[in-house]
Amino acid sequence: MQHHAPMAILTLSLLVSACGSGTSSDTGGIGGTGGGGAGGTAGPVTGTYTDVYITDTGEIKDVPRIYSVPSYLPITALIPKGDGSFDEIYGGYDEATGAFSIPDVPYGEYYLGVGQRVIVTSERTFDLGDVFGGRPDVEPVEASLSISANIDNLEAWDTGDSLGFFSLGGYADGRLDVMAQAKPTKGTTSLSNYSADLLKLDDRGIVDGSKGDKVVLTQLTARDMIPDPAAYRSYRAVARSTEIAGVVVDPLGPPAVVTGTLAALPQTQLSFTWKPTAFVSSLLAANPAATPSQHAFFLLAEPGGKDRAATSPRPTLLSLSDGDDATDEAYSLEYGNPFPSSYATITQAFLKFTVPMSLGGASWTESGYIIVSSLVDSVDGGIVEPIISPPRNVKIAGMPATNTLEGVGTRPTISWDPPALGTATFYRVRIMNCFAGGCGMYPHTEFYTTGTSITFSQCDKCTGEYYAVITAHTHPYDPKVPFRHGPVGGRADAVTPVFTL
Repeated sequence: MQHHAPMAILTLSLLVSACGSGTSSDTGGIGGTGGGGAGGTAGPVTGTYTDVYITDTGEIKDVPRIYSVPSYLPITALIPKGDGSFDEIYGGYDEATGAFSIPDVPYGEYYLGVGQRVIVTSERTFDLGDVFGGRPDVEPVEASLSISANIDNLEAWDTGDSLGFFSLGGYADGRLDVMAQAKPTKGTTSLSNYSADLLKLDDRGIVDGSKGDKVVLTQLTARDMIPDPAAYRSYRAVARSTEIAGVVVDPLGPPAVVTGTLAALPQTQLSFTWKPTAFVSSLLAANPAATPSQHAFFLLAEPGGKDRAATSPRPTLLSLSDGDDATDEAYSLEYGNPFPSSYATITQAFLKFTVPMSLGGASWTESGYIIVSSLVDSVDGGIVEPIISPPRNVKIAGMPATNTLEGVGTRPTISWDPPALGTATFYRVRIMNCFAGGCGMYPHTEFYTTGTSITFSQCDKCTGEYYAVITAHTHPYDPKVPFRHGPVGGRADAVTPVFTL
């Protein structure tokens, strides 16, 4: 499983000549040029597309990105023209070294398209890599795949408990009790031949202990809230754990056996005041049509450490959900942490919300988030509240994005005002495909910009229905290294209605 390219390659069909290019040169194949742009001095755009993988046996660095089409990375510079269209210049990519080059790109702002991601930039050199958890060669679980667990020394099982299953090297994360056909019975202290299906993992990698993968099992126990135990509200936190080496999952063989004895962990106290009302206020000020649907607070172990957010499973140390209750409250909670000091302990509080969608007589909702992530030490004794609010006054082709918009043209500009709260370091704009009754899970195209607008290209023949999610970020942003960010910061989504080209 090349989880560094987790979905089939998505070409820039909103951006490149497959949709009707207009002015690009017919000779602009890989390594060639296609169009002179707006004139002036031009030069190459160069860089690397190599990734870092964090595994149980150490880091693997400088791994060239390989897409699902061998020897092909769609990389292009799109040069804005005065009429709203773009000239295209195609680049070449060496999958052996991860180096790329696009010749004769005019100086000034242009759109750098890499796969389905597009960077609005004027930079000339780039490191486009990501940081991932797991081995580069992890294979995905694609069908029902059972394991058998023998676990001793559980804390007496109670309603609300859970069993975490995590493998960094194997890119696997989930809940063993959810993967099984039945939860342990109340009072259980050991499990024998406990069958679980890896297809039900949240992150479904095939663990291979012969390559150094380890499995960490954690028991998260349900606990009464310290501020008001009489209210029967509870949170869940790690109480016990064990690390298991040598587990080899073979899709063609018998179920792998996972055997371990849990050990009690020292508990660390965390006190803070959580203000869900501040999240709701920042949401409704930007989008009165949105509906708050869930407030949640998590404590997570970040494999990338304090300075890198890895695209990786992040095991849960503590979880607390208030549902749709927006009551501010002070908390004093406890948790255990079995992970090494190289992992950062991160708090993450979020508000999930929904916005109404309609198309062709069908109605449904799509979701967005306001999230703040912090190092745990900075939260202890402090206040948890949003640090950035959603972008405001979104327009599509100059029209307010308050209801379904039809026929916005093939080159619409999406624009917005900065958030009322906080200062965005960059914006990520995801364009999502839609159909009557719903929309896709993955972005059709994803833009990165430090400005407050993006424009589709010369897509004269494109049709379809879409919506956009415009996310304001406060994470430190390096325009030369656009896809690597730290784990600490805030983000907030503005979700548009459906629009048709």
